[in-house]
Amino acid sequence: MQYFTAFALAGAFALAAPAAAQILDHADPQVVADVARGYGSVELDTDAVGDPFISGRIEGTRYVVWFFGCTDNANCKTLLMSAYWDGSPSNALQLVNDWNRDKLFGRAYVDSDGDLTLDQPLTLAGGVTRANLDDWFDWWRLVLREFGEHVAN
Repeated sequence: MQYFTAFALAGAFALAAPAAAQILDHADPQVVADVARGYGSVELDTDAVGDPFISGRIEGTRYVVWFFGCTDNANCKTLLMSAYWDGSPSNALQLVNDWNRDKLFGRAYVDSDGDLTLDQPLTLAGGVTRANLDDWFDWWRLVLREFGEHVAN
């Protein structure tokens, strides 16, 4: 009987562990901001149409998290991290082409103002855990650092 009780308790704990991980199927701006704070300064605000956005700094680099696919300025289904570098060097197109060819994360381009831009999307379709969101921010941190070094060289 003791073995059965121990086995039953172990099974109950195993079933409870996945249930304890909160699955986000839409972007809760406060949760996203809380995770972002683990990487630097963060401000949560709303844009001109009332959708949330986050502005922050990671290792000194400014970035924005845009919320897309929102219903009534909430329940947003997609996040897009973006960072901008004012102006662009004369070899900007070669820089972004090399980056986009060689890197898996972070899409680089020259925007309509002639600024170097880097972004990275995340869809919440099907849901993500807070750990996945944290991993996304950690990848963003690495991408920002590597892109900054790529542009500086």
